[in-house]
Amino acid sequence: MTMTTQELFKPEKISARDKAATTSQFARQIIETEAAERIRKTTRLRLLREARPIEPKPIRLLDAENRHHRPGDDGLSAGTKRCLDDAFMESDDASHL
Repeated sequence: MTMTTQELFKPEKISARDKAATTSQFARQIIETEAAERIRKTTRLRLLREARPIEPKPIRLLDAENRHHRPGDDGLSAGTKRCLDDAFMESDDASHL
């Protein structure tokens, strides 16, 4: 009796439930492996970050050259100045009563 290639390599039929179970099993394995690698990497980076000395950031002071301050400019917009002037005028009017 001779075997043909169809008999030798004919795949067996697998039910849809078995295919889904196999897919789920491999997907869970991949997800668990990636999660373990992510936790390992996070732990390693945290340890490296904690081992690094803390260097204070330099404070940059504004001097006259870097201030960009125009003479007579107090940094307030025209609308804000009007509101403050109005509020000041109202308080003066109330004090004269």
